[in-house]
This record gives sequence, C-alpha cells and structure tokens, in this order.
Amino acid sequence: MYESTVITKMKRSSIPVVRRRGRRGSALIELSISFLGFMMLMFGVFDFSWAVYAQTFCYAEAQDAVRWASVRGSESSSPATANDIQTYVRSQAVGLTKSSITVTSCWFTAGTSTGCPGPNGNNSPGSNVQVTVSYPISPLSGVAIRTGFTVSATANTVINN
Repeated sequence: MYESTVITKMKRSSIPVVRRRGRRGSALIELSISFLGFMMLMFGVFDFSWAVYAQTFCYAEAQDAVRWASVRGSESSSPATANDIQTYVRSQAVGLTKSSITVTSCWFTAGTSTGCPGPNGNNSPGSNVQVTVSYPISPLSGVAIRTGFTVSATANTVINN
C-alpha cells in the first residue's frame, strides 16, 4: 500500500484539479490560431513571389529578345520579324501561361523618336529595334495582391547585322 501511494503522488501535477479541467483543449485553439497566421503569411509570400517572378521574366526576356533581334537584321540570312520575336519569347517562358505573354516589337531609324512607327520598320544595320514584353498578374490567393495588374518591360538596342 505504501508503494501505490508514492506512485500516485508522483503522477499528480502541481496544478489543482479545478484549473486543469478549465484548460482542456486550449492547445488546440492556440495551434489553430498560429496555423492560420502561418498560412496567411505563406500565401502572401506566394502571391508576392509570383509577381516578382513575372516582373523579372519580363525584364530578362525583353533584353534577351532585343539582343536576339539585333543580330537578325535585314542583312542576316533569316531576318527577324515581329512573329519570330514573339515565338522566341514565348518559347523561353517557364511557369507562365504562354498565350498571356504579349510581345510588341518594332524597328525604327536611329535618331528618330523611340515611339514605334509600326512592326515593319527599318530593319537595316544601324537602325534600332525595340521589344516590349508584358504579362498580366492575377492574384493566387488574394492575401498579398488583391487585384490583377500587368507587368511589362521594354528594351531597345542598335541592330548589328
């Protein structure tokens, strides 16, 4: 009998029985509130990261496409057209909806304004080529980004060939 009394005393908590009964389930509530906050933070990070990725893609591909078009001028064996540049940019897209990518390209004579006169401008060496890449962003979860918007980038360079 003496052994069972010692074991019983060792198992008892220092919290009175009345207080222990009132704390039942509190860990579940704390976990759910913490988990909700964590998930909101994660979805916000996903939204923001998606927008940054699309913006970075537009910047990088505008530079890459204008470089690609600059070596495919009128004296090249296969001169670049607006459709060729659009196909090139869309082939580089990873993780984006390719049909949503908008590519606008134009050629103009050096010394004129950078406003594009049209897609079939002067494609000869020494002229300029300008490429604009844009992509619409729609919110994934609506936590960090509430409404959709469009990211875009423009690059301009001199035609080499």
